[in-house]
Amino acid sequence: MNFYKSLKTSTVFLLIFAWVFSGWPQIFNFPSEIQEARAALGVVAAPSTASILTGDTLTLSSMTGALDELLFLHVTQRNETIDPSVSGFGLTWDIIVDADDADAQMGIKVYRAQGTGAHSGDIVITVTGNTLPVTVQYWRVSGAVVGNNGADAIENITTASGPAGATDDNDMTVTNTITDAKWNVGFAEHRNSTYTLQGDEVEAAINFAAGSGGDLITSSLFYSPTAVAQLGAVDSLSAAKDWVIAAIGIKEATTTTTTAARKMRLFAGFKIRLIEGKIILRRK
Repeated sequence: MNFYKSLKTSTVFLLIFAWVFSGWPQIFNFPSEIQEARAALGVVAAPSTASILTGDTLTLSSMTGALDELLFLHVTQRNETIDPSVSGFGLTWDIIVDADDADAQMGIKVYRAQGTGAHSGDIVITVTGNTLPVTVQYWRVSGAVVGNNGADAIENITTASGPAGATDDNDMTVTNTITDAKWNVGFAEHRNSTYTLQGDEVEAAINFAAGSGGDLITSSLFYSPTAVAQLGAVDSLSAAKDWVIAAIGIKEATTTTTTAARKMRLFAGFKIRLIEGKIILRRK
């Protein structure tokens, strides 16, 4: 009798195991394929900013970051020949954009890192020998692909600048073709002018200015949440002045759940018993 009872119990568990890992009928209306869920991209907070008119150091005090957040530093310089150094949170800040306007009157640099835990402290940008305005924006994005210090979250980067020579224009625009990215993000610098958002563009922080006269520089950070390829437009600046812009595609993280995993979770809260030839499920 015990032998047959053990055989029945074993058979029941083998059938359940086979159902979990097979394409047998979906008793509980489970989908038959692997399921993907997207962790929506999000702005954690408005960018934190700092600027100097002259000097060697910009400090963003008491900043924070979290695990897997995609972190950006957008640095704009009137003297684009100086290469900044960046430190903060003990992370490695990789430079992913280094672009000047066509007349070499100013330049932007974009640094990227990815949170390895809960971070807090100062972020310091050093521009040794600097005597002209510099601005910085620190921006945190959640829900991006994780890996390689944020490199896996970036699909494509394109830069553009205004025309060289004596004739400037106010047509700040760049086209960044992306296929997998969810957002297209613009990091821009423009002199003696303000930027107007175009189409579905969303402001992170635009028209953050430092300096005066010919040394007035302005930084703008914005994004298209529908991954429109073109950022900016004709007449997007208030005046025909020098400008430079970079567009960066950001990919959204995905998680996958197989049908088997969903089935296993169903039984996690139950004990299975065979009583008088019947399968009994009881909550634990």
